[in-house]
Amino acid sequence: EPRPATQRRGRSHTAICVAIAVVSAVSVVSWVLPQTATAVYQCGNAKDDCQCGMNNPYPCCDNGGNCTWWAWEQACCNWKMALPGMGNANTWASYAGKNGKLEVNSQPSVGAIATSTKGKYGHVAYVVKVEGNKVTVSEENCCGKCNYGWRYWTYDKGHFNSGYITPKGGGPKPYCGDGKCNNGENCSSCAKDCGSCCGNGKCDNGESCSSCAKDCGSCCGNGKCDNGENCASCAKDCGSCCGNGKCDNGENCSTCDKDCGVCCGNGKCDYGETCPTCPTDCHCDPEGALEAANCAEMSGWAWDPDSAEPVTVRVRVDGGDFAEPKASGPHSAHPGQGFAISTPATLKNGVVHAVAATALDSQTPATTDLGQRTFVCENGVSDDGIWVTSRQDAAGIAVDLPAGAQSLLSLRHGHAGAFVQPIAGIVESCALLALRPFDELRLTGVAQLGPGHFRMRLRLDKIEVAAFEPGSSASDALTFEQAASTLCLASEALDFEVVDKDVAVHLDEIRFRMGPWWHSYSAAATGLIHDQPAGDSLVFAARASTSASVLASGTARAWHDFGAPFDRVTWRTIGDLGPGASLRMIVGDVPYEVPIDANELAHVAGGHLDVRVVFDSPAQVVAASQLELSELRVHRDRSRLAGCWQLAQQGSWGLDGDIPDDADEGRAGLHLRLKHAPPGYWSTGAVAGTIEHVGAPFDRVRARYKQDWTQENFAAELRVDDAVVHMWSERGTFSADFDIVATGHSLATRFAVIADAEIAESAFAEWQDLEVRKAGWWTAASPRSAGLRDDRPAPGVLRLESPKSWGVDGREVAGVLRVHRTFEAAQKGLRVHLSQDLPEVLFRVLILLDGVPVRVIDRDGPYETDIELAAPPFRDVAFALQVREPGGVNGRDVWAEFSAIEVLGIDSEWRAAETVTSVADGVAPQSASGADAVVADTAGGE
Repeated sequence: EPRPATQRRGRSHTAICVAIAVVSAVSVVSWVLPQTATAVYQCGNAKDDCQCGMNNPYPCCDNGGNCTWWAWEQACCNWKMALPGMGNANTWASYAGKNGKLEVNSQPSVGAIATSTKGKYGHVAYVVKVEGNKVTVSEENCCGKCNYGWRYWTYDKGHFNSGYITPKGGGPKPYCGDGKCNNGENCSSCAKDCGSCCGNGKCDNGESCSSCAKDCGSCCGNGKCDNGENCASCAKDCGSCCGNGKCDNGENCSTCDKDCGVCCGNGKCDYGETCPTCPTDCHCDPEGALEAANCAEMSGWAWDPDSAEPVTVRVRVDGGDFAEPKASGPHSAHPGQGFAISTPATLKNGVVHAVAATALDSQTPATTDLGQRTFVCENGVSDDGIWVTSRQDAAGIAVDLPAGAQSLLSLRHGHAGAFVQPIAGIVESCALLALRPFDELRLTGVAQLGPGHFRMRLRLDKIEVAAFEPGSSASDALTFEQAASTLCLASEALDFEVVDKDVAVHLDEIRFRMGPWWHSYSAAATGLIHDQPAGDSLVFAARASTSASVLASGTARAWHDFGAPFDRVTWRTIGDLGPGASLRMIVGDVPYEVPIDANELAHVAGGHLDVRVVFDSPAQVVAASQLELSELRVHRDRSRLAGCWQLAQQGSWGLDGDIPDDADEGRAGLHLRLKHAPPGYWSTGAVAGTIEHVGAPFDRVRARYKQDWTQENFAAELRVDDAVVHMWSERGTFSADFDIVATGHSLATRFAVIADAEIAESAFAEWQDLEVRKAGWWTAASPRSAGLRDDRPAPGVLRLESPKSWGVDGREVAGVLRVHRTFEAAQKGLRVHLSQDLPEVLFRVLILLDGVPVRVIDRDGPYETDIELAAPPFRDVAFALQVREPGGVNGRDVWAEFSAIEVLGIDSEWRAAETVTSVADGVAPQSASGADAVVADTAGGE
């Protein structure tokens, strides 16, 4: 928990924030102190609205919680006591023990404040329940990952190792009875506040079938005639009512003749009487029923109670006589009295047919109407968009093509509850999605199937991959990583019932992946199909049909999420789809109309590419054709500053650069890493880092070069004024120092993909301690330096400067710029004339001998002086301009100029520095291991 006297504001926290900038041996330290707290009237989801004589003095942390704020507030609300400030949570028990109004107990009790000294600041909480060794508390916490606001939490009571604070003389009253269902109470522990538990859906808290039938069910079946049961309401426990001398409780002459008498003779043919058993009540005309008329059969049963002869049944279809079968066949409920006629193919035409049946009496002309039924079923094949639907003795299964949530391909097999015919048969819809197998299929399957009537199966190339069973009701995202080209949904009616509910399986947002690209169609697409000969090619084809001509309509689309924004798309166009077809590309959320013969889409911004072929209205296709977008690439054409480097991605994908996190600001030279990260798609282009040098041209470049790649598909270059002065293209992991003669003003490092490819390898080319030479002096900038430059206004004069243009448009001044010279022989003195105009708060000037600062000049405004230094023997002299606080803004041009530079030799003679022999040209700086190769330009020395 934070200190109670500290409230977090802005960047101030309980810990002290330290910002340190280090260059060579000179450091600057800045201390930021915490601010004083003020009253806090709310913390997270709790307010300080209890009355106890004062406001809560403790702060609320950034995450909306603080244990000391919450414990003080609970004492205010429940004890009606305003506690004094008692420091961090780990000091509360100590303060309470010295307070005459409080006492600290070793055992917990409800209403006490639990205290702990564990952790850096300890913890306090309010006790709401004690059970054995467990203590339940209400609490708040303070940390970046802690929960927001207050909560209940259970601990071992030993967790609170510094005791439990209560008011002197005992704690507060229990919560139960305060009229509020709070602090962990429930219907079981405090019915006074929370009410009865009956009705919560669980038979618990001592409830029974008698006290709470809503949760525990009826008592009938417990073997006892109790709880108000009787023979009518619970025969299982109380026995039958028949025999009590009363015709009651739903009895009749059929179920209880002891109480109600026999049924025969009442003038009604009821209670199961037939003409053989009760001729006084029943007339023996034929009986029966037409039970089914569907795709399979027209069937039922019939019999004549007073005749042993099979009954003849007259069947009529659509008003005309159709057949007269004998009711002598099998029947589950009427053995030997069933009749059935197979439905002929001529009636399976998708038209509603009316069927009627009549039973003929064998003794008289009397007839009995057995009922009427209608049915419809269908056999055949039809086109539904890109789906081909086949129907086998099908009825009650409809095929719809609803628009998907994302306008992707959808299919629905369903049954409407308003369909009054018996369901039957199998309906299967299949779509050839692509000309070659796809790698993965995804869709959303929404199933709402009633019990027992339908089963629907999903197939890929006729292999079942999913089934929607009777009774299923779910919405699932389905993924199938299986090579296939065809998707089918087959729906089967499991009975011949009339179903009174809407049931369906909806396949929505159907998409499939070939290589890196996802593909789909619009719901109403026809005549289109995808192909993908390579991972960087898309093919949209108008496919052949059995018809003389094909009407192409709708949309075929392919898309890919590249994971990073790009600026340009290129491709090669092959073929055409003829009139009516248009090509559209969507980058991010922005649509673009693209001419069919175009090969570039420039000036875009986004990381998602959606390519679509669209027929806004059906178009006639006289021959199969296709449009291929080959060598489809995305590119980044953008630049940014990285220190003093202008870092540019040049038509690149998978290539980028930066200054490594471990770049040492104390090293004498620039640092840049250009790298390849596998983008999951084709790698292409190049990335380059460029620095422009003002004034006199440089004549030499040296650095340490490192690389790591195994393929022969990368190359690294060093360019001067856009001319390649050195190239590395060999494979391998190595580092080497180089020193190259090259004259110019512009220096560029470049890393490129030689040939576009889908490269899964990480690679990099890196330049460390890079510096250039001008008139014998080497210019070395720290890795992240920015806004500093080196000029030579006259022979023998060094000018280190920062123009006022830096510090605007987000360009901050930073780092150290150093010029130095290394002599072959040791020197023992230095004198130089310094003139400068620098703002004190931002810059300082340093003089270094053998890399050690020997003079630091912190002066504001114009300043001029002569400096003479005696020193132990040295071989390297350097002058540096340092930015003390990164992020400054120059309001004017600032500079430091060194002239009349002389060194004192061992022979006690002063000489101009430019006349003293320097280290031999062509020798690179020594490597860290001392074993790397030296690379020299073959053009020769100075």
